[in-house]
Amino acid sequence: DHPRETARVSTGRSGRSKRNGISKKRDGSSQRSNVKPITDSGGSGADNRNRSRRRKVKSRRSDGVTPPDAHSKLSIEPRELALWGGLELKESIVNSILNMGYEHPSDIQKASMPWVLEGRDVVAQAVTGSGKTAAFGIPMCNFVDPRSRQVQGLVLVPTRELAQQVQRELSLIGRDRGVGVVAVYGGEPIARQIKLLEQGMAIVVGTPGRVKDHMNRRTLDLGYVEMAVLDEADEMLSRGFKEQIYEILQYIPEECKVCLLYTSPSPRDGLLSRM
Repeated sequence: DHPRETARVSTGRSGRSKRNGISKKRDGSSQRSNVKPITDSGGSGADNRNRSRRRKVKSRRSDGVTPPDAHSKLSIEPRELALWGGLELKESIVNSILNMGYEHPSDIQKASMPWVLEGRDVVAQAVTGSGKTAAFGIPMCNFVDPRSRQVQGLVLVPTRELAQQVQRELSLIGRDRGVGVVAVYGGEPIARQIKLLEQGMAIVVGTPGRVKDHMNRRTLDLGYVEMAVLDEADEMLSRGFKEQIYEILQYIPEECKVCLLYTSPSPRDGLLSRM
């Protein structure tokens, strides 16, 4: 059974006229426009070595390949769809989440997932144990093309423990569809992570510092990302990752869907105005 929860929903539409939907003021501060909050009150509980070679938001691709479109595939992947809690998802995703024991969506999932699946930017607030990882993990695994070798989903987290946890859950959600998920974080030999990235993973979960490290090494290209998530965004800001987050977000495509999730009762130090 899911924890008893209440939720308040509103969203912002993707397709921002300014880079990544962040309109910067002259004094250096910035503010994200066109996003509205989803709140959930229940539940259980760097360097900058590549600044000079920064690409524009719609990144340059040397191979000339068109970015994969998860909504208009002409491939051999089965097109069967199924309903889960009133949400239309790929059948393989529904099979995986049913095998994980998710019989019905939790309140935060019901409140946020329809908007994410529609392609909106979403800000969500939920406590640990309320199902927030699946709230963004299910749509992300549903969107990506598992046959592509490009990274299409990015999840930034504050700690390596959370990176490992999110990677495990997203791997289970995307298992029947063959979605590859890799976690990148400090404290582990980077060569192993590079080897996994070279195999072609659809989703990367990582701490901002290690993600930036891979970008500097050119072992991680964010030019095909369709959905980006800042999990526990308030915690990342409190740990001083603000500048690294800005650097990373400048490399994702302009049309990318963005989800911000935080766990404190309210955005710490005015999260939206700081982002």
